[in-house]
Amino acid sequence: MHRYRSLWGMLLLVCGLPAFGQAQQIQRITFEEALRLALRRNLAIQQAANERERSEVGLASARSNFLPDLNLSVGASRDYGRNFVLDEGRLVNQITHYFNSSISANLNLFNGFRDLNSVAQARFQVAASELNYARQRETVLFNVASTFLSLIEAQEQVRIQEENLAAQQALLDQIEAFVQVGSRPVADLYQQQAQVASAELELINARRNQQLQEANLIQLLQLDPFGTYAFVIPKVDTQALGTQTYEVQTLLQAALERRSDLQALEKQIQAAEYSVRVARSTYWPTISLAGQLRLQLYRSGRNKLSGSVF
Repeated sequence: MHRYRSLWGMLLLVCGLPAFGQAQQIQRITFEEALRLALRRNLAIQQAANERERSEVGLASARSNFLPDLNLSVGASRDYGRNFVLDEGRLVNQITHYFNSSISANLNLFNGFRDLNSVAQARFQVAASELNYARQRETVLFNVASTFLSLIEAQEQVRIQEENLAAQQALLDQIEAFVQVGSRPVADLYQQQAQVASAELELINARRNQQLQEANLIQLLQLDPFGTYAFVIPKVDTQALGTQTYEVQTLLQAALERRSDLQALEKQIQAAEYSVRVARSTYWPTISLAGQLRLQLYRSGRNKLSGSVF
């Protein structure tokens, strides 16, 4: 029996070793690294980048309308039949092979300025997509900075509540000593115990808020939720920070001039105006220049090669 118990204990020890060996390492993330991770992994930024590439493809497609359209076709066929040979005065079986090829070109000369308006519309769409991409990056950076700042505030609240709990606990110890010697009433002891319990509750709420802020930051950075992370608080030189005064009118003017989303909406409005011009171009007549070249080769069973171009 002792032998089986020892074997079972060794088996548990061997199975438990990998669990200790695979302990997750704590990944330290600084504020700068958090910004880089957000720019690289955020899905909204990737969607904005794809939209920018799609608008550039649309601009290239609009510019290609100024090029002529070229069409090339190739075909082959075979005929079986009996033909009368005049110089020989008899019917012969004959096989004829045909090879046809043609090339055609069509060049637009005038279509009511549709191509010009399409290129202008595509350019404004490209500009709008670039501004939307820049605005999306600014939004993500702002969210990361705000969440990181909230996490720093939550960590400081935890530290403050820990110090408060330690102070309340030390005061409780003093009151207990006074109550034991009879210099303080028991009511003071009960009141201080309530203060300690309240401080413990505040500490629990502060730690809960810190965990919530860490979870928000992990979700924002698209990190592995099962990983272990330590967010490093950046060092700030408070002496270098000076007080600045701002005026409301100046801030509003700066927002109207620097907001990328407002500029993108202006570009989209201009693109919509050119789309109206593209639609109105259908009222104009269309003038185009077309040409075609055809080549036909045929070979009969008498090994004669002939052809024609028209």
